[in-house]
Amino acid sequence: MSEDTREKKKVKPKKTEEQLTLEEKMNRLEEVVDALGKPGTDLGEALAMYKEGVKLADACLAELEGVEKELRILEVSEEGGEDDPR
Repeated sequence: MSEDTREKKKVKPKKTEEQLTLEEKMNRLEEVVDALGKPGTDLGEALAMYKEGVKLADACLAELEGVEKELRILEVSEEGGEDDPR
């Protein structure tokens, strides 16, 4: 495909897991769970989807824990209690 054709179609490169927003990760995780719940998925495909789901779940959890930590820091600094524990 030439550059001109790519520009006309405005092909966006697929985002890596790190580039996905939390909402995109959660949506993809939901898609994976739904797909795993459907009969007829071969074992190899199911295993690959399961691994992807575990990675997505871990990434979502890590991001949510980071946000929770930031919120705690903000609460403490707003209360004027302790110094900023960052």
